[in-house]
Amino acid sequence: MIEIAQSRKRDRKPKVILFSKPLFQPGEDLAVPIKPEKTAGSWIDEGQAKHKAGEFDEAIACYSNALKLDPELAIAYYNRSLVREQIRKFAQAESDRQAAFRLDPKLAESWRSIARGCAAGEVDLGCRAFEEGDFKVAQAHYKEALRIDPTFANAHYAQGILYDDRGKTEQALSSYTEAIRLNPRLADAYFYRAFIVLNMGDYDKGLEDLNAAIGLNPNDAQYYLTRSRLHGELGDEAKAKADRKKALKLDPSCEDQE
Repeated sequence: MIEIAQSRKRDRKPKVILFSKPLFQPGEDLAVPIKPEKTAGSWIDEGQAKHKAGEFDEAIACYSNALKLDPELAIAYYNRSLVREQIRKFAQAESDRQAAFRLDPKLAESWRSIARGCAAGEVDLGCRAFEEGDFKVAQAHYKEALRIDPTFANAHYAQGILYDDRGKTEQALSSYTEAIRLNPRLADAYFYRAFIVLNMGDYDKGLEDLNAAIGLNPNDAQYYLTRSRLHGELGDEAKAKADRKKALKLDPSCEDQE
């Protein structure tokens, strides 16, 4: 019995499992793999999501992290400038924009389009305030429009209307002139500037502005009616009569303004 037991014990050999290759190569790291660090692009994506969600500080942090990884990443500067513009950190926004434009000049055109839209919105708000008699608020909106886009002719023109209404003649004249410089096809700017220079006694310049306004917009009865009066003042009744006739043809109600 003892021999049988010993024989069975000897038969209990461990089975050897063979693999075609080792489970681990020599020197291989056996630790659990970790996720790779975020790329600059992934920080940009996260920054855009944060900005859209209104998490402005977090968005700025994301773009800053992207720039730590790639200091030449123009879009990171540009996107960060948009956030800073929205939270009214204007100096920092401008610094970021200039860095972005230096790295990628094409972004300047993108900003001009955005800026023009924002400035137009401010002008619209200013015009509403002006119509409601809230001149201080109107001025604030026009000022903001010009901060965003100093080349926006409509903002200078709207500001000129405000100055004109408040009796600030010199400032109104300057605003109309700047609007015309930026957009020589802005007929109303010529028209309202004509009133100022006429009141200053400069009939030649006033007539020149009225002619320019009519040349740009020949369908405005008020332009002809005003020029008709000027021709009358200058003693040219034939031209005065012709302009009155044209004004009445365009707008019969002008007869009440005679």
